[in-house]
Amino acid sequence: MTTDSDNLYWPAIRKFLSGYNSGVFLVLAGHPFDTIKVRLQSEGTLSTRFQGPMHCVRQTLAHEGIPGLYKGMAAPLFATGGINCVLFGTQYNVVQHLIGREGRTVAKTTDHMKGALITGAFISFLVTPMEGIKAKLQVQYAATSSSSGTGGSAGGAAGAGGRQYKGPVDCFLKVLRQQGLQKGIYRGWLPVVASRMSNYSYFGGQVFFSGLIASGVGVQLDQGEQLPVGYSLISGGLAGCTYWLSCYPLDVSEYWLGAGGVLVVVVCVGVLLVCCWCVAGVLQSCLQRSML
Repeated sequence: MTTDSDNLYWPAIRKFLSGYNSGVFLVLAGHPFDTIKVRLQSEGTLSTRFQGPMHCVRQTLAHEGIPGLYKGMAAPLFATGGINCVLFGTQYNVVQHLIGREGRTVAKTTDHMKGALITGAFISFLVTPMEGIKAKLQVQYAATSSSSGTGGSAGGAAGAGGRQYKGPVDCFLKVLRQQGLQKGIYRGWLPVVASRMSNYSYFGGQVFFSGLIASGVGVQLDQGEQLPVGYSLISGGLAGCTYWLSCYPLDVSEYWLGAGGVLVVVVCVGVLLVCCWCVAGVLQSCLQRSML
């Protein structure tokens, strides 16, 4: 037997749980790839520790086993679910506000992209500490691994010192105590906020590819029909590709910032904002043509 309170709160609870669980499964599936990415980024091109992605995988498995691929997973495992809830909830409300100001009921591609700029900047305050702690744990190499290669990078320094952090909580407390909030926990915030603002390409790409696929298979999205799950996965995958194509240089710049490349990051942010409005117009134009 359901009550009025159940009908009032259950939809919100269900959306929270679905958003949180999506973040958990995202981390479980993608963290090993993220570990390899972070290790290669932190080593840079001058280091001889790793010769490429597959060599990094082999070295990690040989010296640290499968758990080495999942280093630093605890922080994003518990935080990403909540961040996803905030992201999608804020994105929905911002888009509704944008279309409400103009008296419309249907959002355009550009509305989703504009909303993503705002929500991306907002969640960067939640993401930056998590990303920093995760990255520090990911480049904490085993003693046998650190002895190979010349190092000479941020990752090499972490590896040479052995196991500096026992876990995410220990890492957070040590960084906060030794470096403070601004220079430690929120170090690299500028490239993170720029990277998360690149969500414009994900949300815009999702709408664009969904509309493109829907017009090809005869699904009327504007009439409330939904794409089959398989097609939704395809559109989501393509949107993910557009996201990484747009933000990967900014993702790498997190390490440039650590080396003092603030100017490079500022330029990247400016280029991102300009490209966003250009891409938004192009996607909207293409979507309108595809619907004709």
